[in-house]
Amino acid sequence: KPVNNGVNNGGNNGENNGNDGPCEYPEAGQFVDLGQVMPNLTWNGAYLPDGTTVDFSMEKWFCDDEYAELQTIAFVLGTGWCPACPGYIEHVNGLSSTLTSNNMMIVYIEAEDQNGTPGTHQYAYEYINELIGDGPGLRIGDGETLPAPRTLIQSPVVQSFPSGWIVRRSDMTVVASQHASQYIIPFEQ
Repeated sequence: KPVNNGVNNGGNNGENNGNDGPCEYPEAGQFVDLGQVMPNLTWNGAYLPDGTTVDFSMEKWFCDDEYAELQTIAFVLGTGWCPACPGYIEHVNGLSSTLTSNNMMIVYIEAEDQNGTPGTHQYAYEYINELIGDGPGLRIGDGETLPAPRTLIQSPVVQSFPSGWIVRRSDMTVVASQHASQYIIPFEQ
């Protein structure tokens, strides 16, 4: 199993993901959309379930040896004002042992708090932990997404709340999204 469920502060050795030579993140647009390469976004000071903070980026996930066992990453996006979001988050957490054993990393994102203010990592940590305790998955606030806050909530992949999408590590392509599913993304497939 990956350290910290696939998230820690390890450095980029630049020699991974099956590449010969330095790892280069695939060319991507600014926003997240189905069938497109996930933008190289960063979240400094994101939270692990135990309250430890880590710096995490898509480039790190793509290139670093510490994530070599992982094949996909599931992003679960909600807001503090969305009445359906807690159930969605709890549903994904209920699948978490299957997902992580199938080499999937989980990232919970809070786009906004209950007042519509951009979500912070601290808010995401507190809100998600109220729902699922120390269930696996990184906790991030979209208000702290880099290079531009609120990139995720503005992306075409997010058409309603809750939302979610899955990224395949081999080429960083968004291979499934909530808006393209009839009910809930079949995360476990």
